[in-house]
Amino acid sequence: MKQTIILVLVILLSTINVLASGISVPSFPGGKLTLFQGEKRAVQVVLQNGENRTYTMAFEIVKGMNITSIYSNETLTSRCIIDENNPKICTINMPPYTYDGKVYLLIDTKSMGIGEEQEISFFVRSNDPLSGGMITFGTQVMSGFTVRTEENPNKFKINGWYIAIIIVVLVIGVGGYYWWKRKDEKQQDPIDKLFN
Repeated sequence: MKQTIILVLVILLSTINVLASGISVPSFPGGKLTLFQGEKRAVQVVLQNGENRTYTMAFEIVKGMNITSIYSNETLTSRCIIDENNPKICTINMPPYTYDGKVYLLIDTKSMGIGEEQEISFFVRSNDPLSGGMITFGTQVMSGFTVRTEENPNKFKINGWYIAIIIVVLVIGVGGYYWWKRKDEKQQDPIDKLFN
């Protein structure tokens, strides 16, 4: 009986395909990315393939979709191909032993309130058709981080004092102008007033 169990275990272990894929996310102080309300920031996530075979990996945003999108422009180019039907999913071809599968996420906090926190989660899985029929471990790696918004201390705020000061300055300015014009009229010669 022991020999049968050992034989079954050996057969199972010989068919297991363990993927050495991974994902690298920047570390943020306190585990949270802190942004000012309304700020946008690109965050780089790096996919990794530590195996001696090529994998097609899928990257998908699963939480925080209202503030996160996969991003690409002239300077920050994601190596992934964004799905036309779902812009929160992209695929990337990872050759053997590559550690530079860059995916850029654009975080936009304009819909978040001050002091609000939101979790962003995403996962990477292998879309490798060659792994069919085999038991695969580590084919899905989940990761993420938290975004927190703060009030921008440099943002100009209009409050009651600013409005009161502006009104006082305008009243003094307009009143001073009319006082000066009236003073000039009183000093004019009465004959000049007739011709002007």
